[in-house]
Amino acid sequence: MRQAAAADLLVRERILDAGARLFAEHGYDPVSLRQICEAARVSKGAIYHYFASKEDLLAQIVISSLTALLDHVGRELTEAAGAGARLRRFIVSQAAFFEAQTPHFRVAMARFAQSGDAAQQEAIAALRRRYVRAVRTLITEGIAAGEFRDVDVAAATRMVLAILYWLARWYKEGGRATAVEIAGQHADLMLAGVWRR
Repeated sequence: MRQAAAADLLVRERILDAGARLFAEHGYDPVSLRQICEAARVSKGAIYHYFASKEDLLAQIVISSLTALLDHVGRELTEAAGAGARLRRFIVSQAAFFEAQTPHFRVAMARFAQSGDAAQQEAIAALRRRYVRAVRTLITEGIAAGEFRDVDVAAATRMVLAILYWLARWYKEGGRATAVEIAGQHADLMLAGVWRR
């Protein structure tokens, strides 16, 4: 029974990975379920066993990616002391997650990624609110601790989000610097603007 459940999970993950790769490369609309079946090496019936539709598959990719991202960043933040170090760790650890899960991350951040039924849309919206709130909290804590200047929290939050969103859009593997290195440079520049001198 346990082996069957593990095999079941592996097939589902294979479909999620194939969908994420194809959506990240081509966008949502051009990709067919047949292409996802071929990439995942499963039948159409197998896809429908796990997902109600292509839209359901997309929603599940986004939900699982955002959940994994928040879990990853949360673990990383426990190892950093001080608001500046924690904010830098947030930015750099997200870039590390992006390097490890590039297709999933790109799909989760894409414009077409608001998908699924009402419950899935609310789950996606709640995860995104939690993500933005994490950034806002780090900045607010830095101001309260006296590490950061009394900056506009909303503007600083948008700056952090821009660093992370745009890295996912234009970064190409094999360049002069890794995503983590670039994120670290951007984090240092951003922090230079908010440190209390």
